[in-house]
Amino acid sequence: MKGRSCGLFLCLFLGIACFSGYQVLRILHEYRVGADAYFKLEQFASLPPASEETEETPAEPAWPEVDFTALAAVNPDVTAWLYGPDTGISYPVVQGTDNDYYLDHLLDGTANSAGCLFVDTSCRLDFSGRNTVIYG
Repeated sequence: MKGRSCGLFLCLFLGIACFSGYQVLRILHEYRVGADAYFKLEQFASLPPASEETEETPAEPAWPEVDFTALAAVNPDVTAWLYGPDTGISYPVVQGTDNDYYLDHLLDGTANSAGCLFVDTSCRLDFSGRNTVIYG
């Protein structure tokens, strides 16, 4: 009886481990698809070259040039481009009609748990408010 219950527990734990492994691989795949989608969107923004900074003259930040007209053809909800020099941050930002849709959809509308950067619906579309909240 003792050997049989140990075998049952072993099968149960192996089943749980296999299911957990599958879930991790599924999530990693969705993040990879999301990263590939963002990589394809980089064609709409020409990032500035790295600036030379010296002690005498600090470098002025250079900003990317973004083709918002072409991006609007992909998704009319695009409102901004979030960029951080020397950080690897360079992503489009959208603003939908609610704060739920872009939690689990990419910029092109594909359902994906990676989601998309989006502005809170209570914030002004032109960023003229005192604060603008970006979720992502």
